[in-house]
Amino acid sequence: MTTPCQNLREVSGVILAGGRAERLGGIDKGLLRIHGRPLIEYALGVMIPRVGECFISANRSASTYAQYGHPVLPDEDFPLAGPLAGIHEAMKRMQGEWLLVLPCDAFGVTGALLDRLLAARAPGIPALVAEDGERWHPTFSLIHRSQHNALCDWLAGGERRFGPWMRAIGVRPVDCSDHPEWFRNLNRPEDVRIAEETGR
Repeated sequence: MTTPCQNLREVSGVILAGGRAERLGGIDKGLLRIHGRPLIEYALGVMIPRVGECFISANRSASTYAQYGHPVLPDEDFPLAGPLAGIHEAMKRMQGEWLLVLPCDAFGVTGALLDRLLAARAPGIPALVAEDGERWHPTFSLIHRSQHNALCDWLAGGERRFGPWMRAIGVRPVDCSDHPEWFRNLNRPEDVRIAEETGR
């Protein structure tokens, strides 16, 4: 089946695996195994068919992530400044016009969410963000490369919040309210237990 991204070179991707996972005891969440597979593999499985290149944003376990054959980017310029720091590192290197963003722990996501973001691209749109009918999910987003300078200024000014930056640049929401399960992530031990038991 053809995805909305007809020319893969137009889109780069980054999987965010640089968080500290404090509510899960500080584990490296991207390497947490669910049904025998690390979470990073689920994210790569939906990302890779839709992009011309993929980066993994990670601040530890670099050699393990590198085994997947994609560049691993630590937060060099803005250490441990959250997801935006990882996006900044990817935007420094990206070849595409758009950067597709996905968190490493999106166990419920399918390629249909990414296809919906890609289908909403249009000239003049700075960024797109998935929303579930109640709130935005900034780590499920598509950002045009023209916004990199704005991101640099935001981070250099000491700001770290993802949602307010998106509002500042005029992001467009993409309705995904028909699939709330896409946004289920694994932040707590209880989330991990349910995922293991139910497969969802």
